[in-house]
Amino acid sequence: MTAGFFLFGGFLLAWAFGRNNFSNIFGSAVGTGILSLKLAAFLTAVFLLLGAYLNSSGTSGTMAELSHFNTFSAAFSFSMIVAIMMIFLTRFGIPASVAQISIGALVGWNLAFQESVAWKKVMSVAFGWFYSPVISCVIAFFIFKMVRFYLNKHPLPVLYQDVVVRILWMVVGSFTAYSLGANNMPVLIIPYAQVLGDTTSLSLLFSTVVEIGCLMASRRVIRMVSSKLFPLSSVESLIVGFSGALTLILFSFQNGLFPPLPISASAALIGAIVGVSFTKGGYGLKGKSLLSVIFSWFWAPLFSCLLCFSFAIIMGLGRF
Repeated sequence: MTAGFFLFGGFLLAWAFGRNNFSNIFGSAVGTGILSLKLAAFLTAVFLLLGAYLNSSGTSGTMAELSHFNTFSAAFSFSMIVAIMMIFLTRFGIPASVAQISIGALVGWNLAFQESVAWKKVMSVAFGWFYSPVISCVIAFFIFKMVRFYLNKHPLPVLYQDVVVRILWMVVGSFTAYSLGANNMPVLIIPYAQVLGDTTSLSLLFSTVVEIGCLMASRRVIRMVSSKLFPLSSVESLIVGFSGALTLILFSFQNGLFPPLPISASAALIGAIVGVSFTKGGYGLKGKSLLSVIFSWFWAPLFSCLLCFSFAIIMGLGRF
């Protein structure tokens, strides 16, 4: 079979990633009509690619430590499994983390093939999934406090509010897309990058497919992050987006303040939403919706691990 056929697994994953994670970038802006879907998808693709190209070396190294891919068929099979999990979570309106699903699947894959599992690195990444939303929560809490204090002292003229919010959303959304590309794009391309030895071309190809996924973004996931979890105003959604993006970028630098880990963009966003809600005493925060999302942080990587392991054994790919 041709390399083009095997790349389909990666393309499906990139499409599913864009369809779900668009909500983490411009979901609130599109959901409230501040920006058009086409403009938001275009900005996402451009800055996602820039982030992957300019600043992805940190998480690329972490993913390379956990991955052992040397054939197109292996990269195809693995990417298909992760894509199926992403599509499943999107179907139920849950903001999904490609990092969580992929790391879980990698553990199952390595166990099936009796490859070494870097358990210390796995635990480090898993731990990061749970303290990164706390960091995002704290960032959002203090930024919102400062912004609210400033706006109370210097309110924006009503005439300029829409224009200012639209411009700020383009800036914040582009920064979020850049951060997502820097932190999460290596998760998408590493199986194929280890086979082809090329990250630049793969980043370009996958970013294009991610844009298609963004244009077909799940309205259910958008509603979850923009209103179902906690009703956000336009200013609040800006702060949530910026805080989540800042958290992502903090975990993307080699020798930075935090270790370079592929963290959950969804978890960072949810943490920021909780931080904003805390500035209002937590009133309006939907506990049931929050618990369903947090619960997915536990079962999604575990289920993807089991699914990947079972697939390899049933198809006779594993060595057991």
